[in-house]
Formats: sequence, C-alpha cells, structure tokens
Amino acid sequence: MPGGIRRGVTVPCTYCKKLIYRLPKDAKTARPCCSFKCYGLVQRKRVLVKCETCTQTFEAVPSVLKWASLRGTQKRFCSIECRSKGSRGENSYQWISDRAKLKSHSRDRSNDSLNRKWRSAVFERDHFTCVICRRIGGYLEAHHIIRYSISPERRLDVSNGVTLCVECHQAIKNREEQFQSYFLAVLASIQKQ
Repeated sequence: MPGGIRRGVTVPCTYCKKLIYRLPKDAKTARPCCSFKCYGLVQRKRVLVKCETCTQTFEAVPSVLKWASLRGTQKRFCSIECRSKGSRGENSYQWISDRAKLKSHSRDRSNDSLNRKWRSAVFERDHFTCVICRRIGGYLEAHHIIRYSISPERRLDVSNGVTLCVECHQAIKNREEQFQSYFLAVLASIQKQ
C-alpha cells in the first residue's frame, strides 16, 4: 500500500549491524542479514588470530588456517601489506643466510672455458656415449654425479661427471641420488679399461 502503514519491523543485520526493514513473517528468521554477502559471512565461523607483523587481532576462517598449516605456512597476516612486510628479508621462504657462498660459485665468463673443457673431457672419456642407454652421439649432456652445489671443489673434476643423452638426463632429474651408485660403478668400469 503506497503511503500506508508499514507493518514490519526494523532489525540490525547480524553481521554489519546495518538497520534493515523486515516483514513480520521474515522477522522471526534466525539470522536477519542485509545481503547475501553478510549472510555468507555469518554462516562461516571465525576465530581470532594475531597478525605476525603488526600484532593486531583479526578474524580468520578455521578451514583456511587448517589448510595453511597443512601446507606448512604457519604465518598469519591481517592484510596484504602485512604479508608483504612479513615475507621480506630473513622471513622470506627464499632466504639464503650466506649468499656470499652462493655467488662465489656462480658461472662467470672465466669459468665458462673451464666448464667447456670439463664437458669435453667427460665426453671423450665416455667415447661420446650415454652411460644409461648407450646411445652414441646426438645431443649429449655432461652430468655431475655429486652436485656441484653440494661439493663445489669437485665441480671441474672429470671423475665427477658422466655423459648422458637429453632423454636420460631428463629421466633422472630430481632422482640423482638414486643413480649415484650406478654412475660410480660405471665410472669404475670405464677406468679399468
């Protein structure tokens, strides 16, 4: 009825406390909300958590915290700004404590010629043959038996390298430790010849 008496009631939204008009039949609902967004937020249970950066308390959904802990990310932040501040420097997951060690073994122009000589010596010793599939020639790669990040002093040691074709090199990727004893046995048999 235009201009008539309103029969409903004004109640606060359960989530944002904004006053909303409800019809008498709808006023008895358990959680009156002003929008679907507020209704969705009311449905999700929340817990209070302390921000890692600014120590401010904020609300978080327990399921999100559970999945974060399963993934191994225990840090909790109240905003994107706090997350970016809390993930810099020593707090970053990519932090390397002694970056000087990392840079001392980086490839530079003086080391390229040494690497080429090392690769050539490994290829010649193995007669340009892949030590796994016995393919001769083609595109070959020299593989370090013991990673040079683990043992930098053996980086240019010919006895620390084997010849692999591209396919075999890709096949052993991330499983180098499993093949280490095999490569050492192959190396021992080549040195006996």
